[in-house]
Amino acid sequence: MEEEKYSFSRLETFHNCRRLYYHNYVQKNRSGDNIYSFLGTVTHELTQGMEQGHETNESATKKFIEAVDDAEMLDLPWMSENVKNKYVDCIVHFLENYKPTNNNTIRIEDYFEIDINGIILRGYIDLWYRIGMDIYVVDLKTSTKFAKKDLPKKSRQLLLYGIHLSEKYPDYNIILQFNMLKYVLRNGKLVERTKIDLFDEYEDGIVDVDYSEEAANEAKEYVTNTVKEINQIDTSNIGNWHMDNDPNKDFFCRNLCSYRETCLGMLNK
Repeated sequence: MEEEKYSFSRLETFHNCRRLYYHNYVQKNRSGDNIYSFLGTVTHELTQGMEQGHETNESATKKFIEAVDDAEMLDLPWMSENVKNKYVDCIVHFLENYKPTNNNTIRIEDYFEIDINGIILRGYIDLWYRIGMDIYVVDLKTSTKFAKKDLPKKSRQLLLYGIHLSEKYPDYNIILQFNMLKYVLRNGKLVERTKIDLFDEYEDGIVDVDYSEEAANEAKEYVTNTVKEINQIDTSNIGNWHMDNDPNKDFFCRNLCSYRETCLGMLNK
């Protein structure tokens, strides 16, 4: 039997909604894209294309705008026209102004597997590169910025990347960063790209994440405990995989989950 392998997104799905986990990973009926996952993937690919020299700022911007039109043809809805305009304007500004790293050590979409207490975790690192004895690990984020209090749990995936690279290159210092693509750093604060003026001085929306033994151990515990919880649930009955959210009220359920109608149907029985 092939060894079970987990992705971080799989573990996150379990904590966000066990019913969605059941559909995606037990029944293996993977849900389709929503507008954010679709355009997020496009933006990642275009950014990585600029890093590899396959795309220019101009071509990347053009392809992104075409992808926005494609999303409409695929009937992927936005919450509102205002949300759409802000998102598109922010990503267009990012693509128009992105400066590639220009580092010949850079690795793009680097596949890895790591053993955490007998659990095989696999994934792809958006990009990483070396400067001297430092390894920079960058996670590209098209999502909305998160509160400072949420940074530890939002950083777990980055920390797992760091654990892998630290094991592979033990002599190097690991530096973890989020690049919040819809934002810039102006006067040390994250500001939405639509809110900067023409002559404002700003930098990319980089958020540094502390890589420490304590933080790495917490990320490992998260993986171990989550898989333990998953394995304790009987997979033969959908009733064991409860809805963690109200499909009538929850933001994700109402706007992003392709199983909302299925859940509503079961509630109304």
